[in-house]
Amino acid sequence: ISRLNRQLNAASRLVGLTPTDTSILASIGLHGPIGMGDLGRREAVNATMVSRVVTKLERAGWATRQPDAADARRWLVRLTEQGRVVHSRIRQVRSSALIERLNRLTADQSAAIAAALPALEALAHDSQPPATAIDDDRS
Repeated sequence: ISRLNRQLNAASRLVGLTPTDTSILASIGLHGPIGMGDLGRREAVNATMVSRVVTKLERAGWATRQPDAADARRWLVRLTEQGRVVHSRIRQVRSSALIERLNRLTADQSAAIAAALPALEALAHDSQPPATAIDDDRS
């Protein structure tokens, strides 16, 4: 899975984006205009990271940030036309790469993936943080 993920992320690297940048760009594209706090919760990243990535996207001309007309304390982010083009292109390249790989599978392998999709969707949409902790033996 990690190798496939790295290969699919190659499209993002071509435009200078990290996987986190790309995920935030996609969330803005799919859910924008979106509040900065909502974006952070959706992406499970802290406010500082959201602000840093949104600033990067703004400087590239791919996103804009403006006050919410209903609540001046809140900022909304949306993609610019150029940002929508970049988001669409990344999705297209990633989808093509995935389809190419899926087409090389046997019928049994394809059926196994299809059968696993509902469980994978449930995992992808699970908003609960993992209940893991690292033991610190020094205490």
